[in-house]
Amino acid sequence: MPGEADVSDDEVNNSVNGGAAETRGGDARDQGEFTSEIYKIEIQNLPKFYGMGQMKKLLNKKLNLNTCKLKPVGKNFMFVTFRNEEDRQKALTVLDGFSFKGNTLKATYAKAAQDPYQKKKEETVVIDTRPAEEKIQEKVCPLAKLGYEEQMEKKLSEIVTIVKQMGSQVSRANPNLDPIIKRKVSNHGVLAPILEFLKSPVVRGYRNKVEFSIGYMNPASKVNKEDENNGTAQEENKPLEIDFESAPNISVGFRLASYKQGSVEVVSLSSLDKPEDVLPHISPEMIKIGVLFEQFVRASGIMPYSSLTNQGNWRQIMLRSSNGGGKKQMMVVASLDPKGISPSKIDQVRADLKEFFKSGAAECCNVTSLFLHLAPAKRQQGVSEPAPELLLGDPVITETLHNKSFNISPQAFFQVNTEAAEVLYQCVGDLAELSDTSTLVDVCCGTGTIGLCLASRVKKVIGVELVADAVRDARKNAEVNGVSNCSFFAGRAENILHDVLKDIDSKEIVAVVDPPRAGLHAKALSAIRNNLFIKRLVYVSCDARAALKNFVDLCRPESKTCKGDPFIPRKIVPVDLFPHTSGFELVLLFERVSQEEIKKFQTETSEEEIMALEKEQNEVKDELMEMEKEKNGGEDIKIKKEKNEGEPMEIKKEKNGGLEPEKEKTAN
Repeated sequence: MPGEADVSDDEVNNSVNGGAAETRGGDARDQGEFTSEIYKIEIQNLPKFYGMGQMKKLLNKKLNLNTCKLKPVGKNFMFVTFRNEEDRQKALTVLDGFSFKGNTLKATYAKAAQDPYQKKKEETVVIDTRPAEEKIQEKVCPLAKLGYEEQMEKKLSEIVTIVKQMGSQVSRANPNLDPIIKRKVSNHGVLAPILEFLKSPVVRGYRNKVEFSIGYMNPASKVNKEDENNGTAQEENKPLEIDFESAPNISVGFRLASYKQGSVEVVSLSSLDKPEDVLPHISPEMIKIGVLFEQFVRASGIMPYSSLTNQGNWRQIMLRSSNGGGKKQMMVVASLDPKGISPSKIDQVRADLKEFFKSGAAECCNVTSLFLHLAPAKRQQGVSEPAPELLLGDPVITETLHNKSFNISPQAFFQVNTEAAEVLYQCVGDLAELSDTSTLVDVCCGTGTIGLCLASRVKKVIGVELVADAVRDARKNAEVNGVSNCSFFAGRAENILHDVLKDIDSKEIVAVVDPPRAGLHAKALSAIRNNLFIKRLVYVSCDARAALKNFVDLCRPESKTCKGDPFIPRKIVPVDLFPHTSGFELVLLFERVSQEEIKKFQTETSEEEIMALEKEQNEVKDELMEMEKEKNGGEDIKIKKEKNEGEPMEIKKEKNGGLEPEKEKTAN
């Protein structure tokens, strides 16, 4: 079914890189820049059911149309954009009148959407006069002002709401599970018992990975300390204007909003008073590097990239830290868009970076790995991004988890809270109920952390990961730790998981899924659901709301696309990996539920309903008896009847107006 979100590769790239390359509609047309909004069409009369993957395959492969992005916006129509007028005209000719799933499509020109940044600028907004510290804390770590126990309570309330929502959606998707769901809700209040909320062992400076944006800060955002002390400080809510001819306020820090929200401003770390208190989840060492790197960018002669003007080159700086083997390590990856920069200038940047971190102002930061990432702000479709280039030090940093050593490359996934990750992986292993005859399939395995930590408890571990560098790290990690029962495969889970599972000879497979924020691809989830040897699945979610569809799809009834018994959540364990923020990890144990178990619950439910009905009928009888008792002056109707039957005939006749009882009945 179509959704409402853009699904192009460009859009995915934009969201990953902080929205640096957003579409800008007619405003970009005036500047002579490319934007897909210029070359836009509308496709009408689409069928009721179709998949976005199916639609992309139809347009790009079968019909050879060079689409830029697809955007479903209604029940039976969508917008499609292109990179030039020639491609748009071809699409209009091909699609208008084309038959798709029995529907005749209609293709027409579509008007470019208004630039969201300009739209926000034109709106009347309330001026936010709060200090920069307060605004950035609300954006980056909104719970920092609360005590840790209060933070946990707030998150637990959110978790209960999500699990209740999951219960109602599962019930609608698979009504056969209703008896089980009702019993679980009766016993636990929700679909599955929520076990103890596991705390993070450390709450300050816990992040081992941070990305600072490089951009511009509005001068109006900087409050003069003297004015602030006098109580006369004011802040104007002016839009950010960048004048490359003058000296714009270059900043390294965090963005307060996105382009579509009407702001591209980056609040500088150097503008914050006591930044380690404003951002308690980031270590002082990382904040110091960010502040010093701002000075380097200003002195480099190269401007930060701006999505307002499509000019500039510096994009972001990523920091990763570790403490493997008791040795502190720090990795720095500086990202630069090479557009318009000569090779000699890039060589100069390389040399300056090495000097800055080796013997310059940042020498005190003890950087052990330094990379330059030449990453275009606007990636061309079908062109892969180059890997970061090592300038100085080691190609990886190492970290220790559960007494095992792990190599971490610049683009590899690794949990951002190392000490809490140990708690998380222990929880995963306990829920999985592993044995020495089990095969553990680790989907989205990253550098192999989960699989390697649990390898001693199973017969074999098989890991699947998209990032090739991470797979190389995982293999090396297995070798370094002397683990011989692990195999790792590189590729998209949705493309290779089916074949990987097909080649497993074990009949006792336990799957562990730790996917990106949006959840697991439908094809990968289908491969797990359709492998009947997978009886147990542990799903680790960092965004349970985004992954709700995955949870529900696992529980759907058996069909052509969903083979075997459905899964159902049995236990849920929250783990706090992100103190001071609203984020948390949710670990869910799913197990198959057999038809026998469903029938058993249905039978028990029927018996309970009969007992409840009998109880209700008895209560009604008792209520009627009480009403009769009140009518008879408080005397029990049964006792009164017995008394009447024992009276002499003469007395009964007298009470009945001289008639005998039987005659009185006849007269009546």
